[in-house]
Amino acid sequence: MEVPEPKCRPGTETSHPRESERRIGTGRFLTRPHLLRASVRDARRFDEWRSRKEFRSSSDELLGRLASQEAAAGRPDEFSLHRFVARLGGLANPGTTNRPFPKAAWDANIGVITLCGFAQDIMSSHITQSDIKAFADTKVNLPAGDAQAYRDQVNRLRDRLKMHIAENPGFALVKMLHAGSVAKGTALKTVNDLDAAVYVRSDEAPGDDSDLVPWLAERVREANPNLSHDQIVEQSHCVTISFRGSGLDVDVVPVLYEGDEDDKGYLVDKNTGARMLTSIPLHLEFIRTRKDANPTHFAQVVRLAKWWARELKIKDPSFRCKSFLIELVLAHLADTGEIGFTDYGEALSGFFAYVVKSQLKDRIAFTDYYPASELPAPTGAAIEVFDPVNPNNNITVRYTDRDRQQLVDAAETAGDAIDEALFADTKGRAVECWQLVLGSSFRPGT
Repeated sequence: MEVPEPKCRPGTETSHPRESERRIGTGRFLTRPHLLRASVRDARRFDEWRSRKEFRSSSDELLGRLASQEAAAGRPDEFSLHRFVARLGGLANPGTTNRPFPKAAWDANIGVITLCGFAQDIMSSHITQSDIKAFADTKVNLPAGDAQAYRDQVNRLRDRLKMHIAENPGFALVKMLHAGSVAKGTALKTVNDLDAAVYVRSDEAPGDDSDLVPWLAERVREANPNLSHDQIVEQSHCVTISFRGSGLDVDVVPVLYEGDEDDKGYLVDKNTGARMLTSIPLHLEFIRTRKDANPTHFAQVVRLAKWWARELKIKDPSFRCKSFLIELVLAHLADTGEIGFTDYGEALSGFFAYVVKSQLKDRIAFTDYYPASELPAPTGAAIEVFDPVNPNNNITVRYTDRDRQQLVDAAETAGDAIDEALFADTKGRAVECWQLVLGSSFRPGT
């Protein structure tokens, strides 16, 4: 069997190798990412290798078995050149246990061993897991000591409120809970404010929603007489408490509380006045469950993806990708096993690939705290990603189709950059590719 000539994808008019598909022995296709510029030479080397008679049967059988493994794992049995070569390169590593042949057959199959060595040879090792981890540790992650200091800051506010409530039975505020990225363990080093929720007795809250935040500001001042008046500022939807020492603000959001279990209460939508069910403890537990299933790595991949979105927002303030959306998409991928989290480059590549493949048109929801039957009928929203605590809260309800497409395009650019870095001829080029994902401050070895 000879390798066929390149053919155009449907709807295209180019036959350039990086824009083509080629049939392999299993009848499936190897699809080259359309921005894999640096891999053209390697694609040709791959084709030259495939035409060598002594390796043809080995590669066909191996590809079939790899495709079966992918299908068994619930992944599509279509390989990109990047994915195919990466899988083969991994198989060549000593100690690999998930090989598609028994060890004796593997050791005896010279063609397969040579194939995997070829894969390793054309893969770039310019950017390693250690490079990405070092960047995360120095630039992305909030240091543990700082995170604890910020938690202590919120806890002191909480303790003052608790003391005031004890001294003033019937006080309108019930409790304060730490919320947001610092509480979840997914905060970036650049965090500049903290989030807290104050539970308010519904029957004590003002009847007019426009009075709720000014009323809350006065209650916060009553509970914190040590703070000056100008340290407690009313915002459109919250009260901001400023601390001169740390330079950080605490945004305090009112939650109307009626004594429900799991600290369920209602946020007031600043635009519509609608009540939105929430639960701070359940949101924290939801993320903690995914972190427990992927210790260290789930939170790290979340932070890296949030850093990617942050870099894009700096360049284009109209770019929309909220942190909660990133957390929920990655939680979905963790739950379905669609990506692994231990290799940060592969995890980010898998995240971007999912966004591009789904076009963010998949409905994402979770059954941790409610059955799927409680979800509404299709809403017609551009993106449907539902709050794991509240089936009626599509967290992306205000995203337009333009927002969705802009996010998909950005993910495609980032995914292509990672693909290209994998096959880059030089470390400098690989770094340039990764800077499209993590920003210009990504400079391994400096």
